[in-house]
Amino acid sequence: MKRTLHGMLILAAVFLLHVPAALAQVDRATLSGVVKDTGGGVVPGATVVVTNLATNVAAQEVTTATGSYQVVNLIPGRYRIDVELTGFKKVSQVVTLEVGQRARLDVELAVGSLSETVTVTETAQLLNSNDATLGTVIPQIQVANLPLAIRNWDDLLALVPGVESSSTASTTTASRRTCRS
Repeated sequence: MKRTLHGMLILAAVFLLHVPAALAQVDRATLSGVVKDTGGGVVPGATVVVTNLATNVAAQEVTTATGSYQVVNLIPGRYRIDVELTGFKKVSQVVTLEVGQRARLDVELAVGSLSETVTVTETAQLLNSNDATLGTVIPQIQVANLPLAIRNWDDLLALVPGVESSSTASTTTASRRTCRS
């Protein structure tokens, strides 16, 4: 009896240790990038301030020796990114971050005084060049205005390019069989 119990505990421990890591759904965004000067050299010690335009909450980071920065746990929304360092013109950009996005925004600082500011009012959709994960965010206003049959999330899959629902595939196959017979 004791031997069987030990065997069962060892077997359970082996299974628990080999359980693959479960990836959770994330609701936050991450912004990272490299700050360089106009000559292409990295700029260490620059201050990067990321401010949520809806809540006016700011997160501040200082670039590393390689000129890189990373700001994590950002709520999806519009942000103003201010980058400054003594001896350079301050750069300000507005970007939109979406759910689970790992965005990269590289910034170029021009030589000048702090009293000069280069402002970019809105940037294009940020491209994630770090990985090839595909994803789509469907805006709440679009969900509210779409004539969804039973208000099921599965109906939204038809809005994403390249995605085919298994229920749609089954229906299509069944209708083809019906037409042939």
